[in-house]
Amino acid sequence: MYLLILGLSVCLEMSEDEFVNNICVSRIEEFLKKAEAEPSMGRKELSLKVEWSQRRGRPQIKCYAPTERAVGLMLESELPIDLGGEATRPTPFQYFLFSLAASYLSIFMILASRKGIKFGKASLKIKSDID
Repeated sequence: MYLLILGLSVCLEMSEDEFVNNICVSRIEEFLKKAEAEPSMGRKELSLKVEWSQRRGRPQIKCYAPTERAVGLMLESELPIDLGGEATRPTPFQYFLFSLAASYLSIFMILASRKGIKFGKASLKIKSDID
């Protein structure tokens, strides 16, 4: 059963078949059918405004990241100490590595879930050697 809230399709009374690896597979299939019929439905524009703070004692970089359902999240970042930051928040490069790993793992899990492959646990380790 689906509930339409503010234009979002929400899976309710989830059966074991609809969710695989904590992914609502039926929602993906529904989206793909709509996007195939109308390709513009498969496009989404994302934009973020990233700000640099001049105030000492505050994170150097911040960005409000809205979500589709929730209020959103304020992302904050600091340069490492050797590059002039205070290192009180993750570095921009750590967020970059996270985004690479999260994107790769997400696509992997979507593809596996659509094929019905279930995992008890899935993780990805990403490492970088910065010179």
